[in-house]
Amino acid sequence: MKINEILKSDIKINFKYIFLSKLNLLKKIYRRIKFNFNFPKFRIKRHTKRFLSSFLASILGTILVFGIFGIIVFAKPKLLLPLFAKLETLNNTVETPEFSKKIPKVFATMTDLPKSTDLQQIDPIKKLSVTDVVKIANPAVVSVIISQQVPKYEVVYEGNRQVLRQNGTEKKNIGGGSGFLISQDGYIITNKHVINKDNVDYTVQLLNGKKYPAVIIARDAVLDIGVLRITGTNFPYLKLGDSDELETGEQVVAIGNALAEFQNSVSVGIVSGLGRTLTASDGSGGIENLDKVIQTDAAINPGNSGGPLLDMSGLVVGVNVAVVQSSQSIGFALPINTVRSIVKSILKDGTIVRPYMGIRYLQVNTELQSKLNLASDYGILIASGKDPKDLAIIPNSPAEKAGLKEGDIILSVDGQTLNESVNFSYLIRGKSVGQKVLLLVLREGVEMKFSVLLESAP
Repeated sequence: MKINEILKSDIKINFKYIFLSKLNLLKKIYRRIKFNFNFPKFRIKRHTKRFLSSFLASILGTILVFGIFGIIVFAKPKLLLPLFAKLETLNNTVETPEFSKKIPKVFATMTDLPKSTDLQQIDPIKKLSVTDVVKIANPAVVSVIISQQVPKYEVVYEGNRQVLRQNGTEKKNIGGGSGFLISQDGYIITNKHVINKDNVDYTVQLLNGKKYPAVIIARDAVLDIGVLRITGTNFPYLKLGDSDELETGEQVVAIGNALAEFQNSVSVGIVSGLGRTLTASDGSGGIENLDKVIQTDAAINPGNSGGPLLDMSGLVVGVNVAVVQSSQSIGFALPINTVRSIVKSILKDGTIVRPYMGIRYLQVNTELQSKLNLASDYGILIASGKDPKDLAIIPNSPAEKAGLKEGDIILSVDGQTLNESVNFSYLIRGKSVGQKVLLLVLREGVEMKFSVLLESAP
């Protein structure tokens, strides 16, 4: 039987699923064998045996390889992932001149491909839309309503004159602000200047319209933070973020009781600046010095004080505290990291526990150095005030127990140099009660080290 007849009768493989290169190879072999038909008979038989054995081996090998590969691809795709990982390893280490294009990086992450239901787990700090942030935060943002019994007057006639005469008292709203829940059992963060009045009633209104009488738990004049509590359970509450991770230009959302009239008003802006220091009025004639605050162009109107400043993950990064009345789009918020210690102590002890050292000091700079002939142009100088009551060191305080004296210049705290851009009080507020701090102190031109055990502020 001729070789071409053998090929036609015995080879019935569907070449549709085999590479075209195989088909071209078969054509070349076929032409070569036809060319040898005029050879002697023994040459034809020898070529026939060689061709059939090699050709059948090639066909069987092709079927075996592509069959197994097809089963893996369509039935067990995960079996190929280790192979892809190895290819990626080679891709990072080997690059030949004739094949300079590397294997696509997609193979490096194929083992981590999530199911469709796990998409939220891809990015743990996923940024949300403004709408989503508001949906998350709004139920936990509250309006603080301040009310008081005030005289009630009525108009009466005395002869031909109209006269106002008091006829008992009535309860009226005299102010308001904002706040937000930090726990399921009703603890609320707001500003101290929102709840600084005595002999008044404080009521908290939730987004759903429900009202709860509130009691004052604590007022912190240093940070302008106030804490209220309402009775109940399973309240919605907000989670705290990390204000140290904020960057200038980052988008933020402010929510509050604007003008003490428009509940849960939302404004959007960016972080305009970080680490600002300002002096603000508390609305009742008092002055507050605020350090390391966040500047934002999100509208913070009167009434927004105490509301949350949120990042685009729905976490609280600040407590809205002040606005510049004579300008537009300049508002300020206390960074949540400075408030965090208060939150922890409130949830743990039910009151504000703040560490203190017990000194009165002046910030040292070149001007003060020249004026007092000091040995350093930076640090803080422990000094008494003009009033005899303004002692340099509080008796029985941590500073006195550690051996500090009036006239000492503290150069650094735990290795952090104290200059005009680093506030000493801010550093101490970031510590914990019972924590030891290491001070580098300059005394009469000699540097000395002191370890101070911080205690709870009286």
